[in-house]
Amino acid sequence: MTAYRTRSNPAGAYWAQRHVGARAALNLRFGGIDDDIERIFLGLRGRELGLLLARYAERHGQSAAQYARATLPKWRTGAVKLSGQTAARLLDLVPPYLDFELRFKLIKKLRDARLQKLELYVTCTPEDWRAIVRPAVAQVIEHYRSQELPSDVRNTATWLADNDSKAAQQLLTRAAEEQAQIRTSLLEAEFQRMQAFVAAHEGRRVNVMHVIELPVGRVHVGLRSRRRPGLAGVWDAIADFF
Repeated sequence: MTAYRTRSNPAGAYWAQRHVGARAALNLRFGGIDDDIERIFLGLRGRELGLLLARYAERHGQSAAQYARATLPKWRTGAVKLSGQTAARLLDLVPPYLDFELRFKLIKKLRDARLQKLELYVTCTPEDWRAIVRPAVAQVIEHYRSQELPSDVRNTATWLADNDSKAAQQLLTRAAEEQAQIRTSLLEAEFQRMQAFVAAHEGRRVNVMHVIELPVGRVHVGLRSRRRPGLAGVWDAIADFF
């Protein structure tokens, strides 16, 4: 009887796992925009694809470009996954093919993924809640505006703006302003809800816990009425609403 032996390839398995780990790290580092750029790259055809692969060869050598061209059909079908190295190279090479609006969306996605969100806790009364809550919300938004992306992400953002750092900063500023405008308009609805609740419980002791959710952070508001000496039969109105 003939015995058959199977052989494993530990070296191949090691490198495959390493590529998977590198891609996952890249995805986390850049907030997932490598996935967006991969989809754009795989959708290129004709002249645009030829120009990109020519630049790929100039930057990384003919053999790397030949491998990319030969493997492209398998990347498109999903039979082969892009390695972290290839995805990182595309992060550098693809942006010149993107229009302004798409670059803006990618940079905004970077900011949302990488910037730290601020969480504040404030306590106020029905009489002064606007004066307390508004500055807290403004502080959360300003914290988001004033942050800088990590240096590795700033470099990537520069590439997304055709290596023009000034254009990249304009994109980032626009992203921050858009966030502030949207949140400010929605904030009025939050204030109206709180004002209606306070008005509905006039003369009672009010204890409200409310969270104002912002894309850039949170403000936890504890709304309590002042004690009024001499009042009999004080009612406590306790509400949690989101």
